[in-house]
Amino acid sequence: MFNIDFETYNNGAKYISFFLGPSVVALGVFLYEKLEEVKNDLKVFLIAVFVGGLIGMISVILILILCGTPDIISRSLVAKSVTTPIAIEITKILEGIPEITAGIVIITGILGNAFGSIVLKKLGVKNKKAIGAALGTAAHGIGTAKAFEISISAGTYSGLAMCFNGLITALLAPYILNWLFTFIH
Repeated sequence: MFNIDFETYNNGAKYISFFLGPSVVALGVFLYEKLEEVKNDLKVFLIAVFVGGLIGMISVILILILCGTPDIISRSLVAKSVTTPIAIEITKILEGIPEITAGIVIITGILGNAFGSIVLKKLGVKNKKAIGAALGTAAHGIGTAKAFEISISAGTYSGLAMCFNGLITALLAPYILNWLFTFIH
């Protein structure tokens, strides 16, 4: 939109990335404190994040295909729900446009932060751990910041969901994208 190349964006974003290191350490501290709680919920948590991550990727690709957008847009948006560094690397592998990816990832996080917990409450989701897992899966780090406003448990589950969804998306996005392109086209 502003015709800023990725290198310029990344140069400015390196300062933000520098401060992400301590926040990752803080997530580790909260995880350690909630480790027994997480162990008890691990199976349900992993299934929920796996399904949420898949639905997030499949739904955006299907919507874009049905709207007739060029394939390069799907390649650029499939990783919209993971943190920017992971999303950009996935987009590079998929031969998408990293500049589009970076912008959409940020917008996804902001929208998830602003409206995610409201939508979940309207849908009747009251469990703070479930809200946290949903925010981390759909809205990555910015959603995790919102989850920590809700509770430490919500934030911990959100941080874990963000990490697990990043792994799922990195491993499966190329296969899902190619499968849907083959299936739909």
